[in-house]
Amino acid sequence: MQFIKITSEWSPELLKAIEWQTFESFCVELLRAAKFQAFRTPIGKDQGIDIFAYKDGLFDKPAAIAQCKAWATMKVGVKNIREFYGAMAANNVEKGFFFVTGEYTPDALEFAEQNKISIFDGEKILQLITKAPQGVQDYLKKFLEMNNFLYPTCQSCNKKMFLRTSKKNSDERFWGCQNFPICRQNFKLSQYQEMFLDQ
Repeated sequence: MQFIKITSEWSPELLKAIEWQTFESFCVELLRAAKFQAFRTPIGKDQGIDIFAYKDGLFDKPAAIAQCKAWATMKVGVKNIREFYGAMAANNVEKGFFFVTGEYTPDALEFAEQNKISIFDGEKILQLITKAPQGVQDYLKKFLEMNNFLYPTCQSCNKKMFLRTSKKNSDERFWGCQNFPICRQNFKLSQYQEMFLDQ
């Protein structure tokens, strides 16, 4: 397993290369930069909540909750936003943030606007980052590097996966669990991850 140094500027491709668990932690850092006290929910059934965010040290009730999707190609639809709105209501929270590395469908955008859910697609996240002081931008890149942002986390074992080569096709690479053959979880190597692996 190699650690990837980010030598490029911030880009949509860089965001889309981030694996799901690192992206959740990355969004925690974005909320902390916005003066929230933000924390990821424990691994497991999160009931539609990835992050609890508090304000001014008031930890008796969250000021906001957040959901994060590291979806590079698949768009977030209205069903996802409705479910998140349900999680807001269940927790009696009026403010919600939804982060995605890719995009939203038009009906998801409309529902979010009607229900005052702050949504961030890849473009808006990049705007947030590039408007931040250079020191914050440098920290966020280092954060991604230290969390080995390209290597996915196995959802079953909660461990970083290994990059493997297909036995049937030596040109085909994929992510496989460290615990193979006990765990056979695997993910496709995306075109965005490939860009940074081979830089």
